[in-house]
Amino acid sequence: MAYNTGNPIGSTSPKDLSDNARNLDMLVLGPDPSYLDRKGVPRKSWKGMEGEHDADQIRREAEFDADQTRRESEFDADQGRRESEHDEDQARRESEFDAAQEYREDQFNERMDASGYEPPIPYAPGILLDRTTKTVSYLGNEYRAKSSFIPMTTSSWATDEAKLKLIGDDSLRQQLADPAVGASNVAGTSRNVDSLAALTFPGRYNGDTVKLLSYYAGWAATTIGATGAGDLYWSSTSTATADGGYAYAVSGVSVGRWLRLDVVDVLDYGGMGDDVFDNYAATVNYMKYAFSRDTVRKVKFPAGRFRFSQPLIFDSLPFTLVQYEHRFAFEGAGVEMTRLTFSSGTRLIGWDFQTIGGLQTDIRRFDVSGFTITDTRYAGGISFSPATALSFIGAPDSRFKDIFVIGCNEGFFGQAVFGTHITNIKTKYTRRGLTFLGDAVAGFSNTDTVSPISMFRCEIMGSAANITDGWGLKVMNAISFHCNECRFENWINVPSIWFEGVRGSSITKPYIEGSYATHAIRLNGRGTMDNERDITRAIDITSPRFYDSLGIVFFPGVSNVNVKDSYFHLGLSSPITDKTSNIHVAGVSGQLGVVLHDIDIDNSNVFTSELEPAEMIADARFGMFSRNGVYYGRKSTVDGTWSAFYPTTLSAGKTILPSNFAADGAFMGVVERGGTKGTISATATTTSGSNTVTVSNVADLYPTTFISISGAIVRACVLSINRSTGVVILDANCTASVSGAALTYEPPVIRRLL
Repeated sequence: MAYNTGNPIGSTSPKDLSDNARNLDMLVLGPDPSYLDRKGVPRKSWKGMEGEHDADQIRREAEFDADQTRRESEFDADQGRRESEHDEDQARRESEFDAAQEYREDQFNERMDASGYEPPIPYAPGILLDRTTKTVSYLGNEYRAKSSFIPMTTSSWATDEAKLKLIGDDSLRQQLADPAVGASNVAGTSRNVDSLAALTFPGRYNGDTVKLLSYYAGWAATTIGATGAGDLYWSSTSTATADGGYAYAVSGVSVGRWLRLDVVDVLDYGGMGDDVFDNYAATVNYMKYAFSRDTVRKVKFPAGRFRFSQPLIFDSLPFTLVQYEHRFAFEGAGVEMTRLTFSSGTRLIGWDFQTIGGLQTDIRRFDVSGFTITDTRYAGGISFSPATALSFIGAPDSRFKDIFVIGCNEGFFGQAVFGTHITNIKTKYTRRGLTFLGDAVAGFSNTDTVSPISMFRCEIMGSAANITDGWGLKVMNAISFHCNECRFENWINVPSIWFEGVRGSSITKPYIEGSYATHAIRLNGRGTMDNERDITRAIDITSPRFYDSLGIVFFPGVSNVNVKDSYFHLGLSSPITDKTSNIHVAGVSGQLGVVLHDIDIDNSNVFTSELEPAEMIADARFGMFSRNGVYYGRKSTVDGTWSAFYPTTLSAGKTILPSNFAADGAFMGVVERGGTKGTISATATTTSGSNTVTVSNVADLYPTTFISISGAIVRACVLSINRSTGVVILDANCTASVSGAALTYEPPVIRRLL
């Protein structure tokens, strides 16, 4: 029930609160559109507001629909008007265009009639073209007869094409497509030229350029492809001599030359690395160009096999090299990449300043690298070519690197080459590997001309055959020669390393294998040894490694030699092991063979410090030398003083092995040099003036001993033995020719160390 107190607004009476709660409930949930509040004023309920909203929404939708219908009606009417106007305007424009087009066609036809124009006739055989206005069409292009061929009757396109000319822009396109002169129609462009044979035109202007695709024509059909390609430019004022590489002349043009922007290698002068073409002329022309430059003086060869009918002797070239202070480079692409093969000459690549004057100003400096050098005259085995591959005299401060020599008599010969560096030079199948001669030559004062020189990581390979008059490395009359980390193999009957009259030098970390029929390293004085320059002294041999080799041999004229940190292995499979004359030295690992010929103990400093007892190992071999029948050796376990031992003569055919002795200490092997301690007879055949003899019983001979031959040799040292043929090489020449003469020799004497 309602209280209807009529209290003013803001009343806190519980009755008013009850009336308000009742009225609010009716306003929100009641079904009528309005209710009276507690003051008697009608208020719209939620139901009433929803009813008014729905009625209003219906009214707005009706108004919108009516308005939309009106707009659509107005749009349709307007669209119909516009379409009608467009159709009328389009019809007018088409009428005007047709009238104008008809007028223009009439004008064009009038002009064509006035000019004599005739429409093109589809090309076919038998058409008479007797005037310039008569044309044919072919594959969409229009052609007329060239003036020089009017009148003409068509026959076939292959025959007629050259007689016809494209009309309009097509003619320019035809000219631009011409492979011979197309690009010449466009200023500033570089043209392609197939070969030198096609370079028959001058430049369009000074500085004009062309791109030469290949030196020789027909390159696209060859297996070797394009060679000698490069960029050329036109020098309109040049009169340079056409040399076939840098400068090219055009027939009939006296002033103006095509010049190469950059000469890269011998291919730019027409050389070819096909193992057939003779590259001598191309190389000489290239060298003339390179040696005339003020900056880079370099002759380069790319990868390939280059043949030469003549040797490259720089002092015999048809031009003069410039001043000696400049360096000249002769470079290949690498040992495995560039091969030079020669077929004549005793020097294949070389320089001899004596040939052109022999003065100090004639000296040249060279850098040679990156080649394999061969000779067609090498027939295999020991049938060497007669040539020296590299021969340089008067070429100090030069560089030789990454070179492989095969089959030549000599790999390298150098004289007056002081200050030169030799790196990674390889020789194979040569009689002589490398030779350095320090004798004075014309243009030098009497001083050493091999000083200093360095060799580094070279591989000097012999022929694994019984050659004579050879060596791996021989150095004569030199100061400060240094051989570092080099490898020597298969120098069987000749020394791997031979120093003669060498001072202040070193051999460091050599690897020597297969020098089992003679000494691996030979040191000796030179000539009569009356001059201190003839004495080999102050030599350091450090960390050598010997395999199947007979070690180091000291001949007279040697002093102050230091050998240390060595490994020696004497191959027991060697045929001369049983009678080796090596003297074994302790203080190293393995076995060291050392032979000293006629050493004067009173003037020798040999073994004064290197063989102290503390440096020796229990099973090492310790050697000695002899003087006047007395043997001197270092004790291995006591006080290190020199002790004398006396020989015991061996009977014929006595075999001497380490096993013949007790294993309770070192043993020594000594060859007597002061007198005959017994002889074994054999027969020999000699030739006067030769150091080669043939012996009937080589089983009783061994290297480094002395022999006598009745009527031919009073006393000579055996250098090497070929046990299959009986040929023996001596250190002296025979004085007469005899056959089957009696031969005697001095046997070894071996004693245990006391």
